[in-house]
Amino acid sequence: MKALLLLALLTVPVSAQVSVTATAGTAGPVSYTTLKGVFDAINAGTHQAAVTVAITGDTTETASAVLNASGSGAASYTSVSISPVGGTARTISGSLSGALIKLNGADNVTLDGSLNGTSSRDLILRNTAYQFPTVIALASLGAGLGATHNVIKNCNISTGVPAGVGYGISIGGSTPGTQGPDNDNVTIQNNAITMAPTGIYAAGTSSMSSGGNDNLSISGNSIDFNSTLPAIGIRLGCALNSIVSQNTVSIQTTDYAAPVAISLETGFVSSSVTRNTITKIRNKNVNGYSGRGITVGTGTAASALTIANNLIFGPLPPNPWVRLRPNHREAACLS
Repeated sequence: MKALLLLALLTVPVSAQVSVTATAGTAGPVSYTTLKGVFDAINAGTHQAAVTVAITGDTTETASAVLNASGSGAASYTSVSISPVGGTARTISGSLSGALIKLNGADNVTLDGSLNGTSSRDLILRNTAYQFPTVIALASLGAGLGATHNVIKNCNISTGVPAGVGYGISIGGSTPGTQGPDNDNVTIQNNAITMAPTGIYAAGTSSMSSGGNDNLSISGNSIDFNSTLPAIGIRLGCALNSIVSQNTVSIQTTDYAAPVAISLETGFVSSSVTRNTITKIRNKNVNGYSGRGITVGTGTAASALTIANNLIFGPLPPNPWVRLRPNHREAACLS
């Protein structure tokens, strides 16, 4: 009887949360317990050509899930598609200083959080680290070696409650929040980003096509932050021919620094910022600077920006009975 019980315990299957199929290499389906395990297998050349990753259950990542560029080492794929399946929302979570998911020069990756191919948000991505959490990082490997033609859409993205710097989505260099060249043709669409001190960060290294982020599209996202830290909803620099449209931003903080809903910084040129809604941009620190809806500091008089039809509520001063500083309360700021 004891022998039968031991055999039964030994033969209990390990739960698999991710299923992978591919059109070359090991076709599958092959099961994995983490997204990192999947990316490691793709990096090793196990799954090749068009790779489909189905999130069938919740995963807990104990290290960053890093997908390298095709052609780097044994990796050989034409596309990677990641989405939840199974009729209920799925969660990929971890507590990591750095990125939960990193596209390390990887191209043609689609992360679609919808279960049914619509605009439903059915995939939760959460990095609960106290120090330097980032949920998704797109990292350039150098000039002409950016993470390109990637799509992140229909996801619920959260950094938990960080102690300082943190990013919902970072598009730049190897370290989140740093510049990186040529992360071109990236689409960030219909994501709900919460508790990230910087909701979306994207910065190339030049306002020219060589080095800049070409054709960046940030549309239909919801960014909500309410905490004690300095905060920026969408922070962009060194990009061109880009679109920032129909995003909703709400920020409230008690930090001294002015919170900013949309910050257009050095090298952000030849682009449009339209039809965004800023529902709240407020600093409740009575000694601090109040919110700024849209700031423009591109570093050039010929930035060729179209900023139109944006709706900004407020911004409210920290204390309406306190005399405002000259730059204390701004719907839009150009410098």
